[in-house]
Amino acid sequence: MNLRVLIGSYIPLELVHQKKDVMFETLITLLGKEGVQKDPIVDQLFGFLAAEENIRTALGWLEQSKISVGDQMLFELKPTHKHSILRVLFKSKSFNLE
Repeated sequence: MNLRVLIGSYIPLELVHQKKDVMFETLITLLGKEGVQKDPIVDQLFGFLAAEENIRTALGWLEQSKISVGDQMLFELKPTHKHSILRVLFKSKSFNLE
């Protein structure tokens, strides 16, 4: 949560989306690791959605109710996670559902 605030407050605006994308990908990688607590990672994951490609990925997870990479299921989404995805989608001004 603090990292999201740091990125949003202290990084030049033109780099914010790029840094959010890096964090999103990093958190997905962490989800695939053994022995990590997945709930806190997923709780923060959707706060780093910025790129249209990542938003589309998250929408696919929303439809499946799970986070998966390839054939590997990483996490079963809870209703709060689904709401987080929808909030990001509706806040995104540049995202097009078509």
